[in-house]
Amino acid sequence: MDIDFSVTKNGKELDKSLYTWDENSKTFSTCENGLVLDFISVNGCTFKTGGDCTFKTGFGCTFKTGYDCTFDTGDCCTFKTDDYCTFKTGEECVAVRRGIFEIIKLEKGVKIKI
Repeated sequence: MDIDFSVTKNGKELDKSLYTWDENSKTFSTCENGLVLDFISVNGCTFKTGGDCTFKTGFGCTFKTGYDCTFDTGDCCTFKTDDYCTFKTGEECVAVRRGIFEIIKLEKGVKIKI
C-alpha cells in the first residue's frame, strides 16, 4: 500500500531525512517548522510537527503541532495545538488548547482562529 502525500518547505520538497512516516499507523512526525503538508487523499493520519505549518487532509486525522498552523480538513478530526492556529474543518471536529485546556467544538465550514 503506497500512500500519496507531499511535504514542502519554502516551495521545495522536504528532505525525507527530516521526517518519519510510519505507513502502518499513518503517523507523520517532524520537528520542522514552516511546512506545507498535502495529505488530501489520505484519511486517518496522525501528525506531529513544529509550528507555522499548513495541512490539507482527508477525514479522521489527529494533529499535535506547534504554533501558528492552518488546517483545511475533512470530518472527524482532533487538534492539540499551541496558539495562533486557524481551522476550517468538516463535521465532528474539536480543538484542544493546551495552554488553558479549553475544548472547542468546531463547526463544519466555519473558519476560526485561536
